[in-house]
Amino acid sequence: HFLAKTARSQGIEHLGLYVGQRARFENLGDFGRLVCSSFTLHESIARAQQLMAAYSSGECLWLTIRGDQALLGHRFAVDSGQVCRQADEYALMQLWNLVCRAAGTAWRPREVHLQSGPVSGLSQFDRLAETRLVFNQPATAVFLPRTLLSLPLKKPAKPAAPTGTETDLWMSAPAGDFSGSVRQVLDVLLQDGYPDIGLAAKAAGMSVRTFQRRLANTGFGYGRLIEQVRFEKAVRLLA
Repeated sequence: HFLAKTARSQGIEHLGLYVGQRARFENLGDFGRLVCSSFTLHESIARAQQLMAAYSSGECLWLTIRGDQALLGHRFAVDSGQVCRQADEYALMQLWNLVCRAAGTAWRPREVHLQSGPVSGLSQFDRLAETRLVFNQPATAVFLPRTLLSLPLKKPAKPAAPTGTETDLWMSAPAGDFSGSVRQVLDVLLQDGYPDIGLAAKAAGMSVRTFQRRLANTGFGYGRLIEQVRFEKAVRLLA
């Protein structure tokens, strides 16, 4: 109930919405990092379901398909009357933000459901101005077109890269984490076909064993990273 206490002490009625709108999904620790490493929106939701089921007994996440519509739902394991409104609003924004990772930040759902009860002041939020809000529901949910599920997840915006050869790029402007750096290496090596792990390890300046161990610590396998880089290159080419 940290959000609820903070909202009361600071007199901010919809703190959950404010925080949720500004929170970047990829910054939600290992959970956000793993979810955002997915290829498509559908895969990211499936991964979020698995992670939430494994690490949280107090909430659950699911996806329901209804014809040409889909429902992305979240539920706290308490009665609707006991749900903290601030936490519920924050959860709603995170569901919304995840869809926007594929659909774009301008996307708006036609309808959303909330576990918590009705409250005034929601119309002041531009993102909710044209959305139908339904309160006191069994779960918090965002309704979206089914076609969005197959869209690729947009990667976080990165600073403009310096000019020079691609090799110079990943050598002089490394990513902020190990898996990101390996992606940059693979992006170059894939021009000559599927790179052997020994070649990738050599390019990274370490032995194959150390290379594999470092990758394992990030939660990614070598084959998985290659699939990601190839997918991202294909999306860029198609665009």
